[in-house]
Amino acid sequence: MNFSLRGLRYFVTTAEEGSVTAAARRLYVSQPSVSAAISHLEESIGQQLFVRKRSSGVILTPVGQHLLPEARMLLAHAEEFQTIANALDAELSGRLRMACFINMAPAYFASLLAGFQHRYPDVRVEFDEGDQAEILEGVRDARYELALTFDLCELDEFEITWLAEISPHVVLAQDHPMARQQRVSLREIAPEPLILMDMPHSRDYLLSLFRSLGIKPNLRYLPNSFEMVRSLTGNGLGYGLLGLVPKTSMTYDGTIVCTLPVEEKVQPLRIAAIQLPQMPTRRVARAFIDYMREYFAATLPASPEGRSQ
Repeated sequence: MNFSLRGLRYFVTTAEEGSVTAAARRLYVSQPSVSAAISHLEESIGQQLFVRKRSSGVILTPVGQHLLPEARMLLAHAEEFQTIANALDAELSGRLRMACFINMAPAYFASLLAGFQHRYPDVRVEFDEGDQAEILEGVRDARYELALTFDLCELDEFEITWLAEISPHVVLAQDHPMARQQRVSLREIAPEPLILMDMPHSRDYLLSLFRSLGIKPNLRYLPNSFEMVRSLTGNGLGYGLLGLVPKTSMTYDGTIVCTLPVEEKVQPLRIAAIQLPQMPTRRVARAFIDYMREYFAATLPASPEGRSQ
């Protein structure tokens, strides 16, 4: 078997772009170079990786789909080898590809990333935002070396670093009768119109809080975004229930909302960094995990459970 890291890189890039032309553009090489490298890789392993389409696009064969995450992990190993070699006489550098839960990104990830980049200016962090299903799929197929998310579902298949936990909060318009209270009872407010973000795992978690108390909410609106929950609430159309608490009380449309903790004892959300167990933890990933520990320890209460695998 005789194939190169370049061939693996061209294979992964072509799979991600969906065409040889787009892959060549991203790699800054000629289209024939990409085609030749993929053909050589296919000959080396004795398997067809792509089905070529007349429109110049490509789709992965079942073999290609199976080998794609393995190719990503091989490239990660090779990059870590290079990083270790460079680190013998240099500062931490390299590229980290990761994902962040979409609601957490503006609340925490932006300031977290700014602090990390200040400490490690030679590390390039590339990230995507996504919902829980998108993040887990991306970690499983090795598109993301690391992901920052919530424990909205079972995470046993991943290597987990617990970072912090947060409690759900009720969102009220500033003139709501309960807005001056210290806490809000879900039992008391349940008959009022509930505004809940329509994101599968988030929605299921928040509705489970009512089920755990044996009550049924008056579900009225299911917006698709975190901020729309706050705007609808600010306009007096009901109350919201969110896991994250923004630092500002003003919504996008200028209305003001109050965010109060839930009175009843309910299941909190835990913030976690997750990795694929088979994926090597490179120095840049370890540095980012360590910085996240430091960041959340200073920002939110730490989870008592530490690290699990």
